[in-house]
Amino acid sequence: MTALDFMAGTYGTQIITGTDAATGSFAGFKAMKDTVIAAISIGGTSAAATYFGSATIPEGQTVTVGGYTNGIFCTSITLTSGSLLAIKGS
Repeated sequence: MTALDFMAGTYGTQIITGTDAATGSFAGFKAMKDTVIAAISIGGTSAAATYFGSATIPEGQTVTVGGYTNGIFCTSITLTSGSLLAIKGS
């Protein structure tokens, strides 16, 4: 996946809401409103909810999974509150 693929949403997008785990292959996220992350897995391995520097992603902010251009993606994310637009990586 290239940076252009990311910006264009070449592989699609998914809206994530609620507190159930969302699974997939996500290169990054854009917060639709202030969002709190409860849990996250990167490349199938559980990571701290603060993987993006904070467990909270402010409204309008876009965060990427480090290494998405090398095939490293978020495979699961669980929210405490808020909603995200997930940018699929494959």
